[in-house]
This record gives sequence, C-alpha cells and structure tokens, in this order.
Amino acid sequence: MRYGSDQKARTKLRILGAAGKLFREGGFAATGVSSVMGAAGLTVGGFYAHFRSKEGLLAQALVHALKEIDGVWFTGLEDTTGEPFIREIVRRYASRQHRDNVSGGCPLPALLPEIARADPEVRDAFTTYIDDFTQEVSSRSGRSQDEVLAWTAMMIGGLLLSRAVSDPALSDRILNACRQLSKEAKHV
Repeated sequence: MRYGSDQKARTKLRILGAAGKLFREGGFAATGVSSVMGAAGLTVGGFYAHFRSKEGLLAQALVHALKEIDGVWFTGLEDTTGEPFIREIVRRYASRQHRDNVSGGCPLPALLPEIARADPEVRDAFTTYIDDFTQEVSSRSGRSQDEVLAWTAMMIGGLLLSRAVSDPALSDRILNACRQLSKEAKHV
C-alpha cells in the first residue's frame, strides 16, 4: 500500500502530540515508548522510523508542545504591545483553566526537572526555545530580556506551586498573587 507524501509527517505529528500529552501527565521517565505509540494509534515498531531515541522524542515533543501552547498565549494579541501585552500573557498563564489542564497546558511545569537532567539534545532544544520566546516577548512588551526571563520564571513557578498544593483556596491565591504582581509592577 502506497501512502501520500505527507503521511510520514502526519504520523510524526500524531506521535509528538501523544508524547507531549503523556509526558505532561506522567512525566518523561515514567512514560514508555509503547505508551506513546499506543496513544498515537501505532505500534512500537514504527518508533525508530521517526526518532533516534526516547530522548530525541522528548526534544521534538517539547518543542512541538511549546509552539502549540505559544499559540494559546499569543492568539488575539497581534496588535497588543507594552505592559498590556505581558499582563495578558500572565493572566492567561496564571489561570485556573491553565492550572487544571495539565495535559494540554504548558509542558514546562511538568517537565523542567527532567529537562534539566536530560541529554544535550533536549537541553539545547529547550535553550533555543527560551531564547526565542524571550526575544519575542521582550520586543512586543518593550521590556528587557532579563525582565521577561524573571516573569517567565514567576509564571512557571506559580503554576507549579498552584498545582502542587492540596488546598484549592491556596492554589487560587497563588495564581492571583502572580496576576496581581504583574498588574502592580512598574517594570514587567
């Protein structure tokens, strides 16, 4: 049976989507290749037609998930700049909806500890993404890249804390504190 020329690319995107979701839900180390391939509706045997290793899958799935989630953060803000831009990004990120959507939200709160221990391919992919993200947000917000890095760290840490506590009221307070800090800051 012959497949269309884009069949391999579409299959790879299915694998990346499944991996991104499963890695966010259960972590990279705890998620096997067989689980990823099964979630993509494929057999394990096809894995190596797309990836050199599980770490290679993590590098590509991470970039894929981050680019997808950037669409969520930036949609509708094409003409917004300055402090309104970055405040809206913080509002969207530090939200109950995002906190409660682990498998479809930002992969960084779930995966940063594993990325820090990953091989250079994964860390290099993440470094490139953070550099690109920082430059884009800096240029659109009018703030320095260091300020953007600080706000990024605050948002990721705040979301992670809000997911980790068992008290729903405290979880909401953490998210609110992140949003409030962005509103009160003269330098975002």
